[in-house]
Amino acid sequence: MFDYLPQEVIAHILLRLPVKTLGLCLCVCKLWHAIISGTIFINNHIAHTNKKENSGHRLLLRQFIDVQHRELYSLHFDTHPFQKYKDLSFPIQTIDRRFRIVGSCNGILCLSSNGHPPDFVLWNPTIQKFVSLPRPLVYLSYCNIKMFTLGFGFDSLSNDYKVVMLFFLKAKRGHDCAYPPPQVNLYSLSTRSWREISAMACPYKMDRYCWTQVFLNGAIHWVASTKINGVKDGPCSNLILRFNVSDEVFDHMCLPGSLVDNKAFKLSVLVLGGQLSVVQWNTFENCGTCSIWSMKEYGAKESWTKQFEIGSLEALDISCVVNILRLRENSQLLLEMCNGWLFSYDPQDKKVTDLQINGSEKTFYLDFFEESLVLLGQGNENLKEQQDVQSKKRMRPEDRIKNVEW
Repeated sequence: MFDYLPQEVIAHILLRLPVKTLGLCLCVCKLWHAIISGTIFINNHIAHTNKKENSGHRLLLRQFIDVQHRELYSLHFDTHPFQKYKDLSFPIQTIDRRFRIVGSCNGILCLSSNGHPPDFVLWNPTIQKFVSLPRPLVYLSYCNIKMFTLGFGFDSLSNDYKVVMLFFLKAKRGHDCAYPPPQVNLYSLSTRSWREISAMACPYKMDRYCWTQVFLNGAIHWVASTKINGVKDGPCSNLILRFNVSDEVFDHMCLPGSLVDNKAFKLSVLVLGGQLSVVQWNTFENCGTCSIWSMKEYGAKESWTKQFEIGSLEALDISCVVNILRLRENSQLLLEMCNGWLFSYDPQDKKVTDLQINGSEKTFYLDFFEESLVLLGQGNENLKEQQDVQSKKRMRPEDRIKNVEW
């Protein structure tokens, strides 16, 4: 029967199938394989999935077990009992290093290892395809790298996935500049290569260990700080550093007034309910609080609203909370606790629920996840072979990366 249908009709029918079923359809005939593996179909399938109402959003959970040196990935239904949908097999074998999830976009995870030098990977856990990234250009030319941060997003104009890397260099002695502007490298999946971009990120500073990033509205966002008027010994001002993935330019967004210059707060950026949000921590002198601010209208400074405030006098001891991971569809917050347990917290009735999920502290990652076909027909290079090749290209690598901190 399908032999008599136009190709456009076949594509329209296939568009409504889940990724797992489409994987089986690849073997039906050459025409179906060509349709499903085409870039246009893959993009249309993502758009169709995102538009479906009540599609039963699933949450991707990553936890690390130190004793077993295992990274565990799983998908869960966003329901009250946090029921597991299925386990995901992590295809990269590591013995002495773990991966940090930079971010996710359209079913792709961007990973960076904690090794020196680190490895960078783009991974689609649904179809078990991954692409190993080569070493960035800056790594091959600078020996005074202090730290770096990453961002991951999708360029909808060029249909390309990009990784941006900001290298913060050590300030030279006697230099009047408060923070030297970072060097910026950009990786493009379409070209499989890094390039240095001229976009100036300005002399900003980010948290050395706990930086976070989110991709929203075509841009990558970080919490950053800068010295007021560029004075080296002057006060700091906090802001949102933004990188437009399509235009490849930096700018910044203002934070609420109470978050701008108070050094006692630790800030992290995340997306809650589809809105750009910032978590404000204050955990000193046994009177800890945690506030979550959300930008109700993207780009409008005056729309920042304090959405949640959690105090230690409630059922939850905020000093035991390591990270706020996600806002569920039922308005409950998913929290990582200092003992490595995952909890759900209801801000309305102050109820705390132990979800009986445990891992190593500060290794949890949780985000909404939609399965996709991105990377179909690509990737799965041997990561060990690529590491060996890259090592041969570098001279005295231990001198260049020994001072890099995560």
